[in-house]
Amino acid sequence: MFEQYNDADTPASQSAFDDSELRQQMSSGANWFYWIAGLSVVNTVVNFFEGQWNFAVGLGITQILDAFSLAAMQEGAPSIVRIVLMLLGLAIAGVFFLFGVFANRAQTWAFGLGIGLYVLDGLIMLAFGDVLGILIHAFALYFLVRGFMASRQLNALPSQ
Repeated sequence: MFEQYNDADTPASQSAFDDSELRQQMSSGANWFYWIAGLSVVNTVVNFFEGQWNFAVGLGITQILDAFSLAAMQEGAPSIVRIVLMLLGLAIAGVFFLFGVFANRAQTWAFGLGIGLYVLDGLIMLAFGDVLGILIHAFALYFLVRGFMASRQLNALPSQ
């Protein structure tokens, strides 16, 4: 006889639910930039201290810098060369950290630029035939693109 009214069925409540889901998806994607940056830093520091392992999620470009650093050391280059190459690798990782900061603020440009650079970095893995690196780049890119799409949808919502 009487229709039961449920707040959860109203468009405003549905919009709020979608909004939080989009925010979670955006944040999940943006946080991959932190992982990429953090693990690249760990890789660079481990390499600097002549460790024998690294994380595949790290950046290929920092791995190349690390390889140049080791080669420079073996050729007897001054320590400053290794330090400069390490600082350059840390700076590149820092850029990816900043992508994470801005992407978490729904700055779509940060997702776009970060994804573009990460794709180029994946090409480094492809060039060296690093299958695990390629697979992990593809996995990370999936979540980065999902975050990018959620960020675009959030930015398209009317302001409240």
